[in-house]
Amino acid sequence: MKSPKLIFLNKEKHRKYFILISVLYLHCTYYILKRTMKIKSNVENEYVRRINLVLDYIENNIEKQFTLEELASVACFSKYHFNRIFRTAMS
Repeated sequence: MKSPKLIFLNKEKHRKYFILISVLYLHCTYYILKRTMKIKSNVENEYVRRINLVLDYIENNIEKQFTLEELASVACFSKYHFNRIFRTAMS
């Protein structure tokens, strides 16, 4: 199998190609960043929703003592993950 040939464009001579490639690059970068932020935002919203479930659970059962396992199960997190997320959310 032959390796592909690299094409070197002269910046002045092929200016429109450079502009096109630059625009495509910026568009792709914007799309990737937008997609990443949307995913991050969705995850953060889900975490907030789960922490609010825990806070509601605590408020509705205020007379009771809670264990880490119990609160983590309300939020559908592992004990480790719940501890980290809850501590961050409440600080």
